[in-house]
Amino acid sequence: MDSEELNSIAGPDHCGWESAVMLHLGWPLGTVSRTSAQIRQYIRDPDQVIRYGVSGKVEIGVDLPPDAQDTGYRNGALELWLAESDPHAAFLRAGDEVERWPRADPVVACD
Repeated sequence: MDSEELNSIAGPDHCGWESAVMLHLGWPLGTVSRTSAQIRQYIRDPDQVIRYGVSGKVEIGVDLPPDAQDTGYRNGALELWLAESDPHAAFLRAGDEVERWPRADPVVACD
């Protein structure tokens, strides 16, 4: 898999965002992105250090929506799921544990 199809990075420390994780997913699903317009960005920010652009906060210990679909993307035991009923979130599942990561739109970046 190309890193421009799916990647995750720690938030940049020079902005004070090091406690956040940013997930970038080529969109539509499977796209190898060349620009920020071709990605969806989801953010895990439990300390809420990113103060703009994120549609909500991370939710831990949630249920997958009934229409959630497994994307097939994996990192060890971690699975990525998406749901049409909740287009502003990605769901990360490890075993029985599920987290809802909100989408940033437009893509969040710091200087």
